Amino acid sequence: MCGKILNQRGPKTDFLHGGDAMATTLDKIYEQAMRLPDKSKAILAERIVEYLGTHVNPDLERIHLDIVKRRRDEIRERRVEPIDGQKALDRARKAINK
Repeated sequence: MCGKILNQRGPKTDFLHGGDAMATTLDKIYEQAMRLPDKSKAILAERIVEYLGTHVNPDLERIHLDIVKRRRDEIRERRVEPIDGQKALDRARKAINK
């Protein structure tokens, strides 16, 4: 599964992979991790999640903040009308299940 995910590339995802060498390295790391006992896998996963929670890519953070500010301004200026989150999820689920 990891190989399939890592090998799916396009202009929007190349920055995530760092090229073919990075994908090969990640595939090897994934294969090694899958050979660990389940308890060790869980510990590794917890460490990675903890790291990701404290290390934010500044470029992605800036992009996200720009989007949030733009959306806030659209709502304030009444260019868009916000909808309830649950209603949005319900609409999305209906669209997917058609």
